[in-house]
Amino acid sequence: MALICTGTIGIDTIKTPTGSAENVLGGSCTYFAAAASFHGPVRIVAAVGGDFDRQYADVLKGFSGIDAAGLETRQGSKTFRWGGEYSADMNSRKTLFTELGVLMEKPPAIPEDFKDSEIVFLANSHPGVQMDMLSQLPNRRIAVADTMDLWITTAKKELSALMHQVDGLVLNYDEAEQFTGKKNPVTAARQMLKDHPRSSSSSRRASTAA
Repeated sequence: MALICTGTIGIDTIKTPTGSAENVLGGSCTYFAAAASFHGPVRIVAAVGGDFDRQYADVLKGFSGIDAAGLETRQGSKTFRWGGEYSADMNSRKTLFTELGVLMEKPPAIPEDFKDSEIVFLANSHPGVQMDMLSQLPNRRIAVADTMDLWITTAKKELSALMHQVDGLVLNYDEAEQFTGKKNPVTAARQMLKDHPRSSSSSRRASTAA
């Protein structure tokens, strides 16, 4: 079955207790596609800016299982950038800055050859964009979405709507607690399942991997 990953490819600046890195290839689409490529071919759909240097593209090309035909480069735009600082136990992190860049623009189109994809991973992006991507994949059998604190803060209504259309939602402890207002990850996960239960066969199940 064809696997597709849509979402964010970014340039990250990361701080951890043991070191830091500036302007490195990041984005949830990148990491998911890289991991999935070890198990089978994966198609990616994403947009980057003119600042997406060859060094970043070469990293993606180094994974033989990644089909990057859906990667759109916009010369007059800037790639999404994110900076974060991780805690000592690496289970939580603080966002230092977010530069949306191409994420503020019209999302990339899904190539016609990719629209038969049956397994869908909606990597981190605005939930409204994720919904639009999902609508372009009528043959999907399972769909999972990723999100982050930014969208919980700025687009919670759209994220809630998306959760009724997917089979799973990936978020960390802090994000689950932020979404629900519950200060316990297990309680937060249960609350999300309660608020977005399995419904009729014409709908899809939303669950958390907190």
